[in-house]
Amino acid sequence: MEAVRKLERACHHNLSFIWLTGNLKPDYKTISRFRRNNRESLANVLKQCVRLCLKLKLVEGNTLFVDGTKIKANASVDHSGSEERCRHLLKHADEKITQILNDMEKLDQEEEHKESLVQMEKHLANKQALKERVASILDQIKKENVDILNTTDPECAKVKDKQTFTAGYNMQSVVDDKHGLIVHSDVVPEANDAKQFSDQINKANTIIGGTCETACADAG
Repeated sequence: MEAVRKLERACHHNLSFIWLTGNLKPDYKTISRFRRNNRESLANVLKQCVRLCLKLKLVEGNTLFVDGTKIKANASVDHSGSEERCRHLLKHADEKITQILNDMEKLDQEEEHKESLVQMEKHLANKQALKERVASILDQIKKENVDILNTTDPECAKVKDKQTFTAGYNMQSVVDDKHGLIVHSDVVPEANDAKQFSDQINKANTIIGGTCETACADAG
């Protein structure tokens, strides 16, 4: 989301962006929605650019390099929940609700500590709200058939950034050896690059016409 906000700012002061948008100044939500609704068309434009570079001999397609970059999302990893975590939270919420109800019943019988009773009702409302929220997340996980869902940014994944996990994106880039031009890029909801090498090279080969003879992964 931060990258989209940068595009929004660029439409106000960067002459190249102002020319490209015809002096229109879309906000970041409009830009994000346009990208989401036109993914296939944008991908086709990039493919045409690569094929034009092939015709101009700027791209040879003999040797390709692939590498992944982790991009932090504008969301907290604490808002990422798996089915297992949701079920654990639901169980914990049920236990706390039962405990609070039992304590409230005990206080009702004793008719004492009215301030504590009011506080318990507040805790009960909070736990019930949490239970409803977690149940909603669990339903969405099942509906979208994903392992982990972030409630702030549903498109991001739980990725490893250095020694910690964060909510973000795994951007894959494939570049040609001749001039270092990007021939294929992709954003995947994967925590690491382990399964990306062959998939990204195959996609790049499809774009350039299957001419690649050597493919290398950047271990850095």
